[in-house]
Amino acid sequence: MAGDWVKGRLAARTIPPRVKDGVLRHRWVDSTTGLHPAVRDAHILFSPRRRRAVPIILDMVFDHLLIHSWPAYSAQPLQLFVDDCYAALHRTSPLWPEPARQVLPRLIEEDWLNSYADLDRLSFALARIEQRMSRDIGLGDADHEIRRALPELRSIHAALMRHLLDSLNTTAGGRAGLAPGSRC
Repeated sequence: MAGDWVKGRLAARTIPPRVKDGVLRHRWVDSTTGLHPAVRDAHILFSPRRRRAVPIILDMVFDHLLIHSWPAYSAQPLQLFVDDCYAALHRTSPLWPEPARQVLPRLIEEDWLNSYADLDRLSFALARIEQRMSRDIGLGDADHEIRRALPELRSIHAALMRHLLDSLNTTAGGRAGLAPGSRC
């Protein structure tokens, strides 16, 4: 989650190695996901007016799909992972940028990590994100297109997860300082 809020170069920051690893891992996953051919082609599953929204939609839908397929990717129970993440967020909150520190209590209290298991809550979150944007990019009313595309998105997500896990075991994943089983 750190990668969503910690921007810029990490070398100049005084942050614990584990937080830095989390930022690097997040950035690597986002970059690798964006370059995956199936993900790049997923925009055709959505109407043209959502072209700017598709990366955000996919990120959140992939979170939804990961929650529902969690046991295929981790021996650690999902709730234990979520609890560990919330504890780490709370423990490291003084290190986060101010906008993140303002959101973190609500994120934990409202259980955002588990909330994406429910497509209605995911759609609500997309609408809230769009309210903070300067213009309508098609997030707020994407629910029907998400539901229609879900079977194809499941296949794309499964292929992406195989690719990400395989990549973690290669030299490129190792150079990024990433290890399979790295925690929140």
